[in-house]
Amino acid sequence: MIKGLYSAVSAMITGLDRQSVIAHNAANLDTPGFKQIMMTMEEFKETGVFTAESAIDPSSPFGGNVGFDEKRFVNINYVGSHGTGVNTAFEETNLTQGALLNTEEPLDLAIEGNGYFKLQTPDGMAYTRDGRFNLNANREIVSVDGYYLMDQSDQIITVPEGSIIEVDSSGIIYLDNDDVANISIVSFENELESLQRGNDNTFTSEIEPDGETVGVIAQGYLESSNVDVAQLMTQMVSVVRSYEAAQQLVTIQDELLGRSISTLGRI
Repeated sequence: MIKGLYSAVSAMITGLDRQSVIAHNAANLDTPGFKQIMMTMEEFKETGVFTAESAIDPSSPFGGNVGFDEKRFVNINYVGSHGTGVNTAFEETNLTQGALLNTEEPLDLAIEGNGYFKLQTPDGMAYTRDGRFNLNANREIVSVDGYYLMDQSDQIITVPEGSIIEVDSSGIIYLDNDDVANISIVSFENELESLQRGNDNTFTSEIEPDGETVGVIAQGYLESSNVDVAQLMTQMVSVVRSYEAAQQLVTIQDELLGRSISTLGRI
């Protein structure tokens, strides 16, 4: 019964972790370039289930009515394994592309296809699909969090005074038809293994970008979050029901344990 209690409690704890991930995804439904987090689960280490029988009298279970004899050999038979509960395993990011939304803002940029914008942050280089850019006081192109957008030479992009800013599909920035800079778009051969999620809608990597192909830039567009609203609602209902079921099992196990203790106390 104790194993059953632990299993039910582990399901409740895992349900809380799942709910936290779902809430994070829901909070970023309208965040451009956000990639949905998928949480996986695994079983705790399984324990073996055995039976013990007397080698002298196979019909007499060990510890039964037959008196214990130190010289008596015991046959141990493996029956199978018993699960001890569930646990969160690891988080995986869904990197599929979101829909492109037209904003008509000259420094709203979206990547159609694979690839990431390269940003310089206080902690080093970071990568993002969030194309909300603007000019700071020094006319440097920065992200919504103030990180510098890099060009293909890993230099900060500064836009001189002018009127019309245009960005072509390859990332070249034109100011009044004059070439200003070329935005760096990078990719990774194995994104899931190479990228680590940050806390500000960016990714970091311990390796340099090694992908050979990248997408094209769409000026005046933003990539929407790839969170599936219908899937999100289904997950929320599933988590709530699973939590309630585990909670009921805890109550049942507690009642059975109380009855067992009460019965043993009368023997």
